[in-house]
Amino acid sequence: MPNRVHIRRAVIASFALYIVFGLPDGVFGTIWPNLRDDFGRSDASLGLLILATALGYAVGGLTSGHLAERFTVGRLLPVTMTVAGIGLLTIGFAGDWRYVMLGYLALGLAWGIADAAVNSWMAITQGPRQMGLLHASYGVGAFAGPLLATAFVADGTAWRAPLVVCAALTAVSVVALVIARSGFALATTTPEVAAKTTPADGDDRLMVLMVVWFVVYAGIEVGLGSWVYTLLTEGRGYTDVSAGVITALYWGGIMAGRFVLAAFGNRTHPERTLRATTMTVIASLLYLWIDIGGTGGLVMPLIGFALAPMFPVMIGRTGVYLGAARATKAVGYQIGATAIGFTSIPTLIGLLADRYDVGVAAPVVLATTLALALIWITIERGVIQSTGVVQEPAADDTPAPRRA
Repeated sequence: MPNRVHIRRAVIASFALYIVFGLPDGVFGTIWPNLRDDFGRSDASLGLLILATALGYAVGGLTSGHLAERFTVGRLLPVTMTVAGIGLLTIGFAGDWRYVMLGYLALGLAWGIADAAVNSWMAITQGPRQMGLLHASYGVGAFAGPLLATAFVADGTAWRAPLVVCAALTAVSVVALVIARSGFALATTTPEVAAKTTPADGDDRLMVLMVVWFVVYAGIEVGLGSWVYTLLTEGRGYTDVSAGVITALYWGGIMAGRFVLAAFGNRTHPERTLRATTMTVIASLLYLWIDIGGTGGLVMPLIGFALAPMFPVMIGRTGVYLGAARATKAVGYQIGATAIGFTSIPTLIGLLADRYDVGVAAPVVLATTLALALIWITIERGVIQSTGVVQEPAADDTPAPRRA
């Protein structure tokens, strides 16, 4: 019983950590026009900030597994989140563009380490409901972020204040992680992950394809989150408040979808969920691009809802596909590689927006989602079968996959 209490504290602290992760992601897209104008930058400069974040995030994600093995997850997380708080304050009080970039670099490093460490721990020791709640917690923060930012930037002057609020909440998460530290070491591997004990012939190929999938997915989620506010205000004439609410509803859709995953994740087949959600995102993005009667922006909550299960489901399947021994480092590689996606797609949109207009955001993200669908088809039909994972529920409709 004492062990369960400590483990539960670690799980709850992880949820709190992910709320803190989500807040700045929701804030940054909303404050960008004000931050840009305050420093006299162009839209393409957003790519520089994303690049700084991505560099730190990639290094953090790729080294997270090694650091966790040496220092343990419980000891690693409070330190990394302290660095994140310092990064937020650096941006919030920066008087020079170089310090803004330095703050983003620190944030990326801290988030890359913590994100990979928590995801791999959850994937190995917890079930789909906890994984769904973890990423739903991110959605809570990302949903609240644009609302928090909009309250300050409506008059165009106070974009720094929400960053200070985020830094204060990061400090709270550090305290929670210190209290829950012992629980991370007490959790044991789930039976489904433990069943994967030996490498299969397709494991290496599967891991590479999964890493590529995460690269493309990150470009979609962050590309939309970074540019939808600017697309709606500067490209389609929405007011600041309306665009801020729709941006919040996009992240709110992600939040809601992950709560649904937490509630029903053990009743649905993961591979079937990924097929259905990918097709829904493609159809919704097409509607956003066409913008029938000026209503394209209204589909953003549905896009968020459909994107919601993808990341946690794929992270959760990593241990099942590759086994516990490889999953810790594999998740780190996946997390680190997302830096390529959330750098390249938003940066590409910024470059094209400077040359043409911000309306290019919708077709670019749609094309990226079509690429994601092709990658998933390759994973599902070509590699998962070779590893022996049955892709559809058995005749009795039992949702959990079994070994062939």
